Amino acid sequence: LNKAFEIIDKLGDNKRKVNLLLLATKWQADSGAAAAGIEARFGEIRELLGDLQVQREWLLLLLDQAEFELSREEPEAAGAILSEALARSEFDGYSLLEPRLFYLRGRLHYSQGEFAAAREHLESALAAAQATSNPELTWRVKAALGRTFLAQNNHERALQSFFGAFDTLKKLATGINSKAARQAYLADPEKLLIAEHLEELRELTV
Repeated sequence: LNKAFEIIDKLGDNKRKVNLLLLATKWQADSGAAAAGIEARFGEIRELLGDLQVQREWLLLLLDQAEFELSREEPEAAGAILSEALARSEFDGYSLLEPRLFYLRGRLHYSQGEFAAAREHLESALAAAQATSNPELTWRVKAALGRTFLAQNNHERALQSFFGAFDTLKKLATGINSKAARQAYLADPEKLLIAEHLEELRELTV
């Protein structure tokens, strides 16, 4: 990454630098890096975007920031960022990012105990993710729907949603040729939690 940043800086291509910073910041967040470092990266990206007319990159930044705030249980901050994201959602190509915006709004409502609203947004996210052929987001949305149905004590629908998430993940994993890479792909806590929910729900719905 450092070499890539050096080349981009020499070229003076701030748009490419923004996209590389977004990837690097997401990797940091997924790796559990310190919040202060991630926030500093977000701030750097915002400064670069201030001089660019690129709506797609702005929305990507806001979605990443909102997801980061939700992951550390800061719904008020996430809500403010998602409001800004909605205001920046009118541009060509927005439809490819719309599923994730619905998904994060669903997660926001879930975190606030607003399960009916969460379900509405997550069902919209699922339809949009499937329409745009986005299986990585699809399994996340199905898992979030499972948690929402579980919170509403709708065990049958929760089981269906978690099984749908598991089935989507299984199909994605079969496309990974390396056994080690496939095991690593399936080993992150969010994916393992789906299997745990399935075991619990099978006992409750028997």
